[in-house]
Amino acid sequence: MTDSHPAVVRISKEAKAEIVRSKGKFERKLAENIKQDSKSFYAYVRSKAKGKATVGSVEDKMVDQ
Repeated sequence: MTDSHPAVVRISKEAKAEIVRSKGKFERKLAENIKQDSKSFYAYVRSKAKGKATVGSVEDKMVDQ
């Protein structure tokens, strides 16, 4: 059985749709409860951040020639 089998494709689409619905429901719940539970909201927002850009130290790496 390959990934292109109709049953696999159908179940995969259903699972993906359910994940999208669940994520949306969770995010709506967080947004609705932000006044009572801002800690959870901001923790979720921080977890979705791609990363903090930092600049490393600049050093001269020239070797004596």
